[in-house]
Amino acid sequence: MKRIYHIIAAVLVTVLMSSCKEDLTPTANFTETLVNLHPSQSVDLSVKLDRPAETALSIPVEFACESNAYSVSDKAFKFAQGSNTASITLTDIDLPAGVTVSAKLVASAQAYVGVNYSCFVVKDESEAYSVQFSSSSVELNSCGKATLGITLTGAYSGTKFKAPEDIKIPFSISGEGADLVSVQDGLTEFTVPKGNNSASVVLQCAETFEEGSAVFSLAGDAGKQVTLKIKSFSPASLVGEWVFSRVYDEEEIMLWFEDEGDDSSLLPLNNEGFTLTFTEGEDGKVTLTPGEGDFANFFRVSEVSLTEPVNCSSKGKIVGPYQCSELNMFQAEDPGLEEPVVYTYFKLSPANRAFSADTESAGDGVVAFRINDEGNLEMMFRDYDQPPFGENWWDGFDPDMFGFCSLFTRVE
Repeated sequence: MKRIYHIIAAVLVTVLMSSCKEDLTPTANFTETLVNLHPSQSVDLSVKLDRPAETALSIPVEFACESNAYSVSDKAFKFAQGSNTASITLTDIDLPAGVTVSAKLVASAQAYVGVNYSCFVVKDESEAYSVQFSSSSVELNSCGKATLGITLTGAYSGTKFKAPEDIKIPFSISGEGADLVSVQDGLTEFTVPKGNNSASVVLQCAETFEEGSAVFSLAGDAGKQVTLKIKSFSPASLVGEWVFSRVYDEEEIMLWFEDEGDDSSLLPLNNEGFTLTFTEGEDGKVTLTPGEGDFANFFRVSEVSLTEPVNCSSKGKIVGPYQCSELNMFQAEDPGLEEPVVYTYFKLSPANRAFSADTESAGDGVVAFRINDEGNLEMMFRDYDQPPFGENWWDGFDPDMFGFCSLFTRVE
């Protein structure tokens, strides 16, 4: 009998201890029950447990909405062991006006749900945005072009801002040099398309060789301005070291010469590593020093100065005292180079007018230079005596056949 009492007592103790054991199942609640959705903004829905998860656990969530214009990163809030927070992200959201997304936690053996078991996402169209220019100043060479852009940043969505509809932002150009610059296509406003956050316009200089400055401003926002500096394309614009990249449409040039019975191997096309180095002295004069290559049969250490255009390409149009709007026939074969561009003409004193490795005929030479939109240097020969190549083509200087329109890149 005594033994039976002991067994009963042990069972009672076990039952009492079991009944007093703490329930460790966590309770989950949304941290926010109402979330405002601003245009172009993704939304994070967060759930918090009242205690860290003893083991990794998952709490399902049910979404309901009259529209399917959204995506979710997961259909359950997943908690790592020891964590008490988890989030799900709603993206690609395009809710119609008045439509709400509701999210509801589903209780399970892993977790209870608390009083904040549901959350609602409501669309708010009132997000403000600010405008940033792509640059605080823009420098244009005479007869050149430059692109000026803007980016809209949302007060809530930040750089992820997307225009809910086309946004038009007027601008103006003022200052003493305002007549020296215009906007391509006559635009007077930026247009940020729906679903985007940026826009740009192309600025272009008048066909003059004047210098000046102007101010580009957003209408009604005096704090949003860009300084426009209009500079002439002078010898100083060339200062630096430039390395040969290629002759435009070299294979086609060789075919043209071969068709006339010329030896294409004599053409000055071996210029890998050839450089043009321009330096400016204290007196403001610019000196050119050439490197090694076939083009060195023409170039010499020389003084560089502006000169009037000569031997322009076919259909070239003189647009200033030193500029011609033109397009070399071989350059025109490159994609995106179908329209004429403005070249500035420079005199080199001296150059080897014989353009020969064996014959020296010192005299002034003329070349045309342009710095393109990518910041690379384009060059065309414009004047020299009959060279030791292309004798069947020579009937005076042909600007396309003997210009060898070439590309150089700046050595940093």
